[in-house]
Amino acid sequence: MTPRFAWIPLMLTACSADLAIVDPTNDAADGSGVTAGDDTDVTVDAGDACEAKVTTVSPGPEAVLVPVDAPVVMRFSAPLPEGQAWSLALDGVVGHAELSADRESAVFKPDAPLAPETTYTVVGSTCEGLVEQAFTTRGVAVAVDALLDRGWAMDPAQAEWVAPATASVFSTLLDLPNFLLQVDTSSGAPHLIGRFAADTGLGLLPVPCAPVLDFGTLDLSDSPRFSTTQDTLQFRWLGLSIDLSALHLSGSFSQGGAGIAELSVSGLLDTRIVEALTGVAPLCPQSAAFGEACEPCPDGATACLQAFVVQHEASGTTATDLYSDFLADHGLCQP
Repeated sequence: MTPRFAWIPLMLTACSADLAIVDPTNDAADGSGVTAGDDTDVTVDAGDACEAKVTTVSPGPEAVLVPVDAPVVMRFSAPLPEGQAWSLALDGVVGHAELSADRESAVFKPDAPLAPETTYTVVGSTCEGLVEQAFTTRGVAVAVDALLDRGWAMDPAQAEWVAPATASVFSTLLDLPNFLLQVDTSSGAPHLIGRFAADTGLGLLPVPCAPVLDFGTLDLSDSPRFSTTQDTLQFRWLGLSIDLSALHLSGSFSQGGAGIAELSVSGLLDTRIVEALTGVAPLCPQSAAFGEACEPCPDGATACLQAFVVQHEASGTTATDLYSDFLADHGLCQP
Protein backbone atom coordinates (compact mmCIF):
# COMPACT_ATOMS: atom_id res chain seq x y z
CA MET A 1 0.00 0.00 0.00
CA THR A 2 1.27 3.45 -0.83
CA PRO A 3 2.21 5.41 2.32
CA ARG A 4 -0.36 7.92 3.43
CA PHE A 5 2.20 10.73 3.47
CA ALA A 6 1.97 10.78 -0.31
CA TRP A 7 -0.11 13.93 0.16
CA ILE A 8 3.15 15.83 0.61
CA PRO A 9 3.76 16.38 -3.13
CA LEU A 10 0.31 17.86 -3.48
CA MET A 11 0.96 20.41 -0.80
CA LEU A 12 4.10 21.59 -2.57
CA THR A 13 3.06 22.96 -4.34
CA ALA A 14 -19.86 37.25 -32.44
CA CYS A 15 -20.17 36.43 -36.46
CA SER A 16 -18.58 33.53 -34.99
CA ALA A 17 -17.29 34.54 -31.60
CA ASP A 18 -13.71 33.68 -30.74
CA LEU A 19 -13.71 34.03 -26.98
CA ALA A 20 -10.83 34.52 -24.58
CA ILE A 21 -10.33 35.79 -21.05
CA VAL A 22 -9.00 39.33 -21.01
CA ASP A 23 -8.41 42.00 -18.42
CA PRO A 24 -11.31 44.42 -18.78
CA THR A 25 -10.80 48.18 -18.89
CA ASN A 26 -13.67 50.53 -18.28
CA ASP A 27 -13.11 52.99 -21.10
CA ALA A 28 -16.75 53.56 -21.95
CA ALA A 29 -17.93 56.76 -23.59
CA ASP A 30 -21.18 57.97 -25.08
CA GLY A 31 -22.46 55.80 -27.93
CA SER A 32 -25.21 53.47 -28.98
CA GLY A 33 -26.73 51.48 -26.15
CA VAL A 34 -29.39 48.95 -25.28
CA THR A 35 -31.38 48.18 -22.17
CA ALA A 36 -30.35 45.20 -20.07
CA GLY A 37 -32.44 42.13 -20.64
CA ASP A 38 -32.84 42.82 -24.36
CA ASP A 39 -31.12 39.64 -25.43
CA THR A 40 -32.79 39.35 -28.81
CA ASP A 41 -30.40 38.30 -31.54
CA VAL A 42 -29.52 41.42 -33.53
CA THR A 43 -29.09 41.21 -37.30
CA VAL A 44 -28.41 43.47 -40.24
CA ASP A 45 -29.53 43.27 -43.85
CA ALA A 46 -28.12 40.24 -45.63
CA GLY A 47 -26.24 42.45 -48.03
CA ASP A 48 -24.37 44.29 -45.28
CA ALA A 49 -20.89 43.14 -44.40
CA CYS A 50 -19.98 42.27 -40.83
CA GLU A 51 -16.96 44.50 -40.46
CA ALA A 52 -16.57 44.29 -36.68
CA LYS A 53 -16.81 40.86 -35.10
CA VAL A 54 -16.79 40.00 -31.41
CA THR A 55 -13.35 38.82 -30.40
CA THR A 56 -13.51 38.66 -26.61
CA VAL A 57 -16.00 39.05 -23.80
CA SER A 58 -14.94 39.49 -20.20
CA PRO A 59 -15.31 38.25 -17.57
CA GLY A 60 -14.29 35.13 -19.45
CA PRO A 61 -16.45 32.03 -19.87
CA GLU A 62 -17.01 30.20 -16.57
CA ALA A 63 -14.90 32.76 -14.71
CA VAL A 64 -15.21 32.56 -10.93
CA LEU A 65 -14.44 34.86 -8.01
CA VAL A 66 -15.32 37.87 -10.17
CA PRO A 67 -15.64 41.13 -8.19
CA VAL A 68 -19.24 42.36 -8.03
CA ASP A 69 -18.18 45.69 -9.55
CA ALA A 70 -16.11 44.22 -12.39
CA PRO A 71 -17.00 45.72 -15.79
CA VAL A 72 -18.56 43.54 -18.48
CA VAL A 73 -16.68 44.27 -21.69
CA MET A 74 -17.18 43.10 -25.28
CA ARG A 75 -14.36 43.81 -27.73
CA PHE A 76 -14.55 43.96 -31.53
CA SER A 77 -12.07 42.96 -34.22
CA ALA A 78 -12.26 46.49 -35.69
CA PRO A 79 -13.96 49.80 -34.88
CA LEU A 80 -17.72 49.30 -35.07
CA PRO A 81 -19.04 51.10 -38.20
CA GLU A 82 -21.90 53.54 -37.90
CA GLY A 83 -25.17 51.66 -38.43
CA GLN A 84 -23.83 48.18 -37.55
CA ALA A 85 -26.20 46.67 -35.00
CA TRP A 86 -24.93 45.36 -31.67
CA SER A 87 -26.10 44.63 -28.14
CA LEU A 88 -24.59 43.78 -24.76
CA ALA A 89 -26.49 42.84 -21.59
CA LEU A 90 -26.47 40.74 -18.45
CA ASP A 91 -29.48 38.45 -18.48
CA GLY A 92 -31.99 39.66 -15.87
CA VAL A 93 -29.91 42.66 -14.79
CA VAL A 94 -31.08 46.25 -15.26
CA GLY A 95 -28.45 48.56 -16.74
CA HIS A 96 -27.18 49.98 -19.99
CA ALA A 97 -24.40 49.40 -22.50
CA GLU A 98 -22.16 51.99 -24.12
CA LEU A 99 -19.55 52.03 -26.87
CA SER A 100 -16.05 53.19 -26.15
CA ALA A 101 -14.79 56.38 -27.78
CA ASP A 102 -12.76 54.39 -30.34
CA ARG A 103 -15.79 52.11 -31.02
CA GLU A 104 -13.56 49.05 -30.55
CA SER A 105 -15.36 47.83 -27.43
CA ALA A 106 -18.59 48.11 -25.47
CA VAL A 107 -19.14 48.00 -21.73
CA PHE A 108 -22.28 47.06 -19.78
CA LYS A 109 -22.96 49.02 -16.59
CA PRO A 110 -25.48 47.59 -14.09
CA ASP A 111 -27.66 50.10 -12.27
CA ALA A 112 -26.71 48.38 -8.98
CA PRO A 113 -23.81 46.19 -7.85
CA LEU A 114 -24.10 42.53 -8.69
CA ALA A 115 -24.97 40.03 -5.98
CA PRO A 116 -22.18 37.98 -4.39
CA GLU A 117 -21.72 34.29 -5.17
CA THR A 118 -24.18 34.50 -8.06
CA THR A 119 -23.89 33.22 -11.63
CA TYR A 120 -24.71 35.68 -14.40
CA THR A 121 -24.99 35.19 -18.16
CA VAL A 122 -23.51 37.75 -20.54
CA VAL A 123 -25.45 38.11 -23.81
CA GLY A 124 -23.78 40.03 -26.61
CA SER A 125 -24.30 40.28 -30.36
CA THR A 126 -23.13 41.92 -33.52
CA CYS A 127 -24.24 41.14 -37.10
CA GLU A 128 -25.77 37.67 -37.05
CA GLY A 129 -23.59 36.39 -34.21
CA LEU A 130 -24.77 35.81 -30.64
CA VAL A 131 -22.43 35.30 -27.69
CA GLU A 132 -23.58 33.83 -24.39
CA GLN A 133 -21.25 32.96 -21.53
CA ALA A 134 -21.55 32.79 -17.76
CA PHE A 135 -19.42 33.93 -14.85
CA THR A 136 -19.78 33.75 -11.06
CA THR A 137 -19.13 36.55 -8.61
CA ARG A 138 -17.10 36.11 -5.48
CA GLY A 139 -18.44 36.12 -1.94
CA VAL A 140 -18.66 38.81 0.71
CA ALA A 141 -15.73 39.81 2.89
CA VAL A 142 -15.06 37.56 5.88
CA ALA A 143 -13.46 38.62 9.15
CA VAL A 144 -10.99 36.45 11.04
CA ASP A 145 -13.40 35.99 13.96
CA ALA A 146 -15.88 34.29 11.61
CA LEU A 147 -13.25 31.68 10.71
CA LEU A 148 -11.96 30.58 14.11
CA ASP A 149 -14.49 27.81 14.80
CA ARG A 150 -14.42 26.43 11.27
CA GLY A 151 -12.40 23.81 9.43
CA TRP A 152 -12.09 22.91 5.77
CA ALA A 153 -11.42 19.53 4.22
CA MET A 154 -9.39 19.10 1.06
CA ASP A 155 -10.26 15.95 -0.88
CA PRO A 156 -7.33 15.04 -3.18
CA ALA A 157 -9.57 12.86 -5.32
CA GLN A 158 -11.30 16.06 -6.46
CA ALA A 159 -8.13 18.08 -6.97
CA GLU A 160 -7.05 19.19 -10.45
CA TRP A 161 -3.37 18.92 -11.28
CA VAL A 162 -2.60 21.80 -13.64
CA ALA A 163 1.16 21.19 -13.61
CA PRO A 164 3.48 19.43 -14.10
CA ALA A 165 2.62 17.94 -17.47
CA THR A 166 3.51 14.49 -16.19
CA ALA A 167 1.05 14.70 -13.28
CA SER A 168 -1.38 12.37 -15.04
CA VAL A 169 1.31 9.69 -14.95
CA PHE A 170 1.53 9.48 -11.19
CA SER A 171 -1.39 11.35 -9.60
CA THR A 172 -3.82 8.43 -9.92
CA LEU A 173 -1.26 6.15 -8.24
CA LEU A 174 -0.85 8.28 -5.13
CA ASP A 175 -2.87 7.22 -2.12
CA LEU A 176 -3.60 10.74 -0.94
CA PRO A 177 -5.36 11.29 2.38
CA ASN A 178 -7.59 14.20 3.15
CA PHE A 179 -6.11 17.37 4.56
CA LEU A 180 -7.68 19.56 7.22
CA LEU A 181 -7.20 23.33 7.24
CA GLN A 182 -7.99 25.70 10.10
CA VAL A 183 -7.15 29.19 11.32
CA ASP A 184 -4.99 29.52 14.44
CA THR A 185 -4.54 32.80 16.31
CA SER A 186 -2.47 31.51 19.24
CA SER A 187 0.57 33.48 18.06
CA GLY A 188 -1.42 36.70 17.79
CA ALA A 189 -1.72 36.96 14.03
CA PRO A 190 -4.05 34.55 12.19
CA HIS A 191 -2.16 31.63 10.69
CA LEU A 192 -3.49 28.98 8.32
CA ILE A 193 -2.52 25.57 9.62
CA GLY A 194 -3.21 22.05 8.37
CA ARG A 195 -2.75 18.39 9.09
CA PHE A 196 -3.27 15.14 7.21
CA ALA A 197 -6.53 13.50 8.20
CA ALA A 198 -8.41 10.21 7.83
CA ASP A 199 -12.11 9.52 7.48
CA THR A 200 -13.09 7.46 10.51
CA GLY A 201 -16.75 7.14 9.55
CA LEU A 202 -17.54 9.63 12.28
CA GLY A 203 -15.79 12.47 10.51
CA LEU A 204 -12.25 13.47 9.67
CA LEU A 205 -9.65 13.09 12.39
CA PRO A 206 -5.94 13.93 12.29
CA VAL A 207 -3.66 11.07 11.32
CA PRO A 208 -1.58 10.01 14.35
CA CYS A 209 2.00 11.30 14.29
CA ALA A 210 1.23 13.57 11.34
CA PRO A 211 2.81 17.02 11.74
CA VAL A 212 0.88 20.26 11.96
CA LEU A 213 1.95 22.42 9.03
CA ASP A 214 1.93 26.19 9.47
CA PHE A 215 1.45 27.94 6.11
CA GLY A 216 2.14 31.35 7.60
CA THR A 217 0.10 34.46 8.21
CA LEU A 218 -3.33 34.50 6.62
CA ASP A 219 -3.59 37.58 4.41
CA LEU A 220 -7.22 38.75 4.22
CA SER A 221 -6.54 42.22 2.83
CA ASP A 222 -8.64 41.31 -0.23
CA SER A 223 -11.23 39.30 1.71
CA PRO A 224 -12.89 36.96 0.96
CA ARG A 225 -9.84 36.16 -1.13
CA PHE A 226 -6.87 35.05 0.90
CA SER A 227 -3.27 33.99 0.57
CA THR A 228 -0.53 32.76 2.88
CA THR A 229 2.98 34.05 3.50
CA GLN A 230 5.00 30.88 4.12
CA ASP A 231 7.50 30.05 1.41
CA THR A 232 9.37 27.08 2.89
CA LEU A 233 8.35 24.35 5.31
CA GLN A 234 10.70 21.80 6.83
CA PHE A 235 9.49 18.94 9.01
CA ARG A 236 9.98 15.27 9.82
CA TRP A 237 7.34 12.60 9.60
CA LEU A 238 7.67 8.82 9.76
CA GLY A 239 11.43 9.19 9.85
CA LEU A 240 11.60 11.28 6.69
CA SER A 241 12.94 14.79 6.36
CA ILE A 242 10.56 16.76 4.15
CA ASP A 243 11.16 20.14 2.53
CA LEU A 244 8.30 22.08 0.96
CA SER A 245 9.72 24.97 -1.05
CA ALA A 246 8.39 27.91 -3.09
CA LEU A 247 5.09 27.18 -1.37
CA HIS A 248 2.03 29.36 -1.91
CA LEU A 249 -1.62 28.85 -0.97
CA SER A 250 -4.47 31.09 -2.08
CA GLY A 251 -8.22 30.88 -2.53
CA SER A 252 -11.47 32.53 -1.54
CA PHE A 253 -13.73 31.91 1.44
CA SER A 254 -17.29 31.18 0.33
CA GLN A 255 -20.66 31.07 2.11
CA GLY A 256 -19.43 33.50 4.74
CA GLY A 257 -16.48 31.26 5.54
CA ALA A 258 -18.26 27.91 5.56
CA GLY A 259 -16.33 26.77 2.50
CA ILE A 260 -13.32 27.58 0.35
CA ALA A 261 -13.50 28.12 -3.41
CA GLU A 262 -10.64 27.74 -5.88
CA LEU A 263 -7.98 26.78 -3.36
CA SER A 264 -4.70 26.68 -5.23
CA VAL A 265 -1.44 25.18 -4.03
CA SER A 266 1.78 25.82 -5.86
CA GLY A 267 5.40 24.94 -5.17
CA LEU A 268 8.27 22.68 -6.10
CA LEU A 269 7.45 19.00 -6.50
CA ASP A 270 10.34 16.70 -5.58
CA THR A 271 10.19 13.93 -8.18
CA ARG A 272 12.33 11.66 -5.99
CA ILE A 273 9.57 11.45 -3.42
CA VAL A 274 6.96 10.77 -6.09
CA GLU A 275 9.14 8.05 -7.64
CA ALA A 276 9.59 6.37 -4.27
CA LEU A 277 5.87 6.41 -3.56
CA THR A 278 4.58 5.33 -6.96
CA GLY A 279 7.40 3.36 -8.56
CA VAL A 280 7.07 5.57 -11.64
CA ALA A 281 10.55 6.59 -12.75
CA PRO A 282 12.32 8.47 -14.07
CA LEU A 283 9.99 11.45 -13.99
CA CYS A 284 12.44 14.17 -15.01
CA PRO A 285 13.15 12.71 -18.49
CA GLN A 286 9.43 12.10 -18.96
CA SER A 287 8.68 15.68 -17.99
CA ALA A 288 11.40 16.99 -20.30
CA ALA A 289 9.66 15.22 -23.17
CA PHE A 290 6.60 17.38 -22.36
CA GLY A 291 8.74 20.52 -22.48
CA GLU A 292 9.13 20.86 -18.71
CA ALA A 293 12.67 20.38 -17.48
CA CYS A 294 13.44 19.62 -13.85
CA GLU A 295 15.09 22.35 -11.83
CA PRO A 296 17.18 22.39 -8.65
CA CYS A 297 15.57 21.33 -5.39
CA PRO A 298 16.51 23.00 -2.09
CA ASP A 299 19.36 20.47 -1.67
CA GLY A 300 20.79 21.32 -5.11
CA ALA A 301 19.69 18.16 -6.91
CA THR A 302 18.07 18.84 -10.29
CA ALA A 303 14.98 16.80 -9.46
CA CYS A 304 12.15 19.27 -8.83
CA LEU A 305 9.26 20.42 -11.00
CA GLN A 306 6.92 23.37 -10.65
CA ALA A 307 3.57 22.06 -9.40
CA PHE A 308 0.18 23.73 -9.41
CA VAL A 309 -2.91 22.05 -7.98
CA VAL A 310 -6.44 23.45 -7.67
CA GLN A 311 -9.15 22.28 -5.30
CA HIS A 312 -12.22 23.95 -6.78
CA GLU A 313 -14.23 23.44 -3.60
CA ALA A 314 -13.05 22.63 -0.08
CA SER A 315 -16.01 21.72 2.07
CA GLY A 316 -16.55 22.92 5.59
CA THR A 317 -16.07 20.55 8.48
CA THR A 318 -16.08 20.63 12.26
CA ALA A 319 -13.01 22.25 13.75
CA THR A 320 -10.81 20.07 15.92
CA ASP A 321 -7.62 20.41 17.91
CA LEU A 322 -5.02 19.73 15.26
CA TYR A 323 -2.23 19.86 17.82
CA SER A 324 -3.62 17.04 19.96
CA ASP A 325 -1.89 13.71 19.33
CA PHE A 326 -1.98 10.89 21.89
CA LEU A 327 0.85 8.91 20.29
CA ALA A 328 3.13 11.92 20.05
CA ASP A 329 2.40 12.92 23.62
CA HIS A 330 3.58 9.50 24.78
CA GLY A 331 6.71 9.43 22.64
CA LEU A 332 5.39 6.74 20.32
CA CYS A 333 6.04 8.61 17.06
CA GLN A 334 9.27 8.24 15.14
CA PRO A 335 11.68 11.14 15.66
